[in-house]
Amino acid sequence: MSEDTSGLKSIFTGGWVLFAGLSIELLISLVGKIIIARYLGKVDYGGVALGVTILAMTTTVVLAGVHTGVGRFLPRLDREGEKHGLLWGAIGIVGMLSLVATAVLVASADWLATVAFDTPQLSAVITVLAVSVPAAAMMRLAIGVSQGYQRSLPKVFIRNLTYPISRIVGIGCVVLIGAGSLGVAGAYVCAYVIAAVVGLAYVYRWTDFDLSVPEETHIRELLSFSAPLFLTGALSLVLSDVDTLMLGLFSTQADVGVYNVVYPTAILLLAFLRSFRFIYMPRISELDKAEQVDRIHQNYQLVTKWLFLTTTPILVGFVVYSEDIIGLLYGPEYVSGGLALSLLAVGFYIHSVVGLNGTTLTSLGRTRVILYINVLAAAVNVVLNLLLIPEFSLVGAAVATTVSYVFINALYSLVLYRATRIVPVRTPLLAFSATTFGLATLLHYLATSMEGTASYLLYLVFLSAYLLTYIRIVGVEDEERRIFRGTISQAID
Repeated sequence: MSEDTSGLKSIFTGGWVLFAGLSIELLISLVGKIIIARYLGKVDYGGVALGVTILAMTTTVVLAGVHTGVGRFLPRLDREGEKHGLLWGAIGIVGMLSLVATAVLVASADWLATVAFDTPQLSAVITVLAVSVPAAAMMRLAIGVSQGYQRSLPKVFIRNLTYPISRIVGIGCVVLIGAGSLGVAGAYVCAYVIAAVVGLAYVYRWTDFDLSVPEETHIRELLSFSAPLFLTGALSLVLSDVDTLMLGLFSTQADVGVYNVVYPTAILLLAFLRSFRFIYMPRISELDKAEQVDRIHQNYQLVTKWLFLTTTPILVGFVVYSEDIIGLLYGPEYVSGGLALSLLAVGFYIHSVVGLNGTTLTSLGRTRVILYINVLAAAVNVVLNLLLIPEFSLVGAAVATTVSYVFINALYSLVLYRATRIVPVRTPLLAFSATTFGLATLLHYLATSMEGTASYLLYLVFLSAYLLTYIRIVGVEDEERRIFRGTISQAID
């Protein structure tokens, strides 16, 4: 097997290992959200969602892009002791910032609850969740370390298994004893602490890190690379979380609750992207260091093809059966989010299919360009949310998010093309796209005229036609056959 085929095989096998782990995490998380949404109702669930959103935003800020910087720099360090120094510096930076952030968040909890969201009872939820900021940050840093070592299993074990299992066990206990919103917040705290302990144990046991003070920590180089990523990460919060906060400011807590069952459901479309991206980034970083541009092109286009193949059927199902999905999972009180689910699904689909553009730019070291693009996208998102949420509530938030994702991916793709001449998709895939969306339109028309089981059986017919059309128009490349054979042979051996 050639060196490049071996590299693609590592992305393929690592991606599917990660997808298996991520699928378990998403399934457990989905069950947990269903339990919380049905147990608390959409008003109280909206309060917890606001608290968790604030926690997520704070964690991203205290990470300061260091977890991504570690993932990129570790594959480039060769001398003995360099990796130990880098890990020591990263843990020190994140640990210090997370403790400061916890103190600030606890001190400002009352103001956020009473002044910003006009919901005094939210103060206790924010205070409880603030305690988990250091643990949440360390968990994500440990995952960044495993990415730098190009190891999939630690991420699967820490993020995809330990964290969601701990959280759902905690939620189950909360429901049994009737602890309400504060109990749910406590379940999140316990899950983060357990996952952080497991993550730090991995870093200590299985990497170059030890407790001795290194001669050089590479903090300056790490911060130089991570600073733009810190700002990029902070700006990415505008795309992922500001809609929830602005719904809390300009709409009702009930709408926040509905939006926060719709948003996590739509984000399932990113499962394949997240899985392959984890292994893809350090692989492209290595190829860039070796100046192997042709191999970067091949890796990008082939993984994009896999993302399109796996994600498109999910999009079609979410758009055609949006209200049925929400009603089945969360209950009739959340069905009003059907249109928002369809809109968000389109935005996340576009981001999933071409989302390797930003990852590739990161691997190539174009972090400042990414920063500039994220500034523009953040501005677009905030303006659209301000204009649309007061009038259209959660549908307005969904439109703002979708437009912003289209905007940011268009700019990423343009910059990537100008830098490398990489085109995301080849002509056969474009032809297949047109055929697929023609079939999807027919499915939507027929499904709306039917009810119950007959409507769902149509989706199975669509899937069959989709696969047959893919084989006919796109087919399986020789490189893919070699990867599949090598993966199967390795599994048998």
